[in-house]
Amino acid sequence: MRVFYFCILSVLLTFGSLFLFSSCDETSDTTENNSQEQTDEKQTDDEKKNNSTVDNSVFSSEEISSLNTAANVDYLSDDEKQVILLCNLARYDGSRFRKGYAEPFLNGKSSDAIKSLFSDLEKTKGVQALKPLQAFCNSAASHAEDMGNSGNTGHNSTDGRSMSDRLWKANPNAMKIAENCSYGFSKPIEIVMQLLVDDGLTPPGHRNTILSDKYNVIGVAIRQHKTWKYNCVQDFADR
Repeated sequence: MRVFYFCILSVLLTFGSLFLFSSCDETSDTTENNSQEQTDEKQTDDEKKNNSTVDNSVFSSEEISSLNTAANVDYLSDDEKQVILLCNLARYDGSRFRKGYAEPFLNGKSSDAIKSLFSDLEKTKGVQALKPLQAFCNSAASHAEDMGNSGNTGHNSTDGRSMSDRLWKANPNAMKIAENCSYGFSKPIEIVMQLLVDDGLTPPGHRNTILSDKYNVIGVAIRQHKTWKYNCVQDFADR
């Protein structure tokens, strides 16, 4: 049976930055349920800035090379490739990702969501690396451009298509699909950490999707957004 998702949109304040989350949570129902909260608040320049350096020495160059599955594709930007690499590092060894990436980025901040993230990362190891799928990258780019140009948020396109409409058209062989949407950030580490912390969502749908062994292909697109300046769309499938 094909798997559908609840799509939930919420605005949350976490570790000093305003994060807008769009979440997909799995359900076995054959309908999509959508709820949305919107805000007119926008990030200040100071709130956007989080340029914490990360310690790449926790992963060997051989490990990074093997997990950098998008390195040689010509249809993604360097930042989009880095988003995939960061997700793969977290899936490969969450404990080392915590030490080398999450802790330096969060810089001592703490919350229930961060504690939950650290716990989940410690339990994550050896999950298959996500590989880029060009059809999904194209789908993600189309949705990111659509949301960016319209100033909208969420998983429904301005022409009325749902997430499942878009993703199964792009990848009809998929049995399971998911989508993460991030708003307000353009740097790969900011985008991935925003989705991994997933503050305020129970269960943490973005984080669970990134770390899940149910998915092995991904599409990523980072585009400008007329309301939030940037948005990133991640599309996932099991094949």
